Amino acid sequence: MSTYKTRDKLTGYGIDEDTLETLAEIYPFLTSVIDEVLDKFYVDLMGNERTSLILRDEEVRLRARIAQKKHWINFVLSGNYHHKYFEAAERIGKTHWHHGVSLTDFSSAYHRVLGYLTQFLVGKYIDSPTLLLNAMMAIQKVTFMDMDCASSAYRRYDQEQQRRLFLIDQLTGAGNRAAFVEDLVHCLEEYDNNQVPFSIALVDMDNFKAVNDNHGHVVGDRVLKTVAEAIKESLRVGDRVYRYGGDEFTVLLSGTHLSEAKKIMERTLKNVAGKTIPAREGEISTTVSIGVAEQGKDTETAEKLIEKADKALYKSKEGGRNRVSV
Repeated sequence: MSTYKTRDKLTGYGIDEDTLETLAEIYPFLTSVIDEVLDKFYVDLMGNERTSLILRDEEVRLRARIAQKKHWINFVLSGNYHHKYFEAAERIGKTHWHHGVSLTDFSSAYHRVLGYLTQFLVGKYIDSPTLLLNAMMAIQKVTFMDMDCASSAYRRYDQEQQRRLFLIDQLTGAGNRAAFVEDLVHCLEEYDNNQVPFSIALVDMDNFKAVNDNHGHVVGDRVLKTVAEAIKESLRVGDRVYRYGGDEFTVLLSGTHLSEAKKIMERTLKNVAGKTIPAREGEISTTVSIGVAEQGKDTETAEKLIEKADKALYKSKEGGRNRVSV
């Protein structure tokens, strides 16, 4: 981040030269009381049922406290706001998000620290009302800035999580149709721009309607989940599986020509057939039929490539099911 961008960002939080001068004046005092502030703060945290569970391990609590003290002394209270500060603030938000701290608890923690810092400022500068007022305003501005910068990580990760959930089939954990289309478009772009080969496979479950009719939808769901897992187990790192429709899956094999894709899907075929699923009447098994197609000059669009794989799938169905066709 450039000096000008940093300055603009500070201005957006109301932090000007007067604020920085005030911080410089009160900094020695604030660093002398930061341990007392954190003592009070951690008593509060351990009194909160949610945060106490996260901090119940003493080593975790100690590491968190050391990191927090370092951040406040080196950055928040120091007026040292270059690009590394904003990166550090965002990392703090990211860490708390990954540990499951809610944004409400995270924001509340900042308000607690601000409250304790204010108490100490009042005790120190009560006889200097102008300095006290300036100090309280400065601390409020920088605390809010730090909270807002750290919270931006929450907002971004929440959006990413929601996006991931939107692209996942909730029953099987595979990608959904929207995810397949998005990734397929990306593979087509890579093929057009960099000639990166790729293949797709359509995987259709054999006689799945009979499973639902004979064993019920609960068992049918188990079969779908088992098949999705069997496909995942058969693929390489980087290959992706999606639930394309009710009992149909798609597989995206990046960097893969047709011959290799067929071998991978033949392995998948065997893996699916070898799985058993518990049902009321005993264990059952299932098979799939697979059609494979490689992107080429005759499949200029996603629709044409899918149509080509669908024709191969039809060959598998017509040929007796439980087989791979190209």
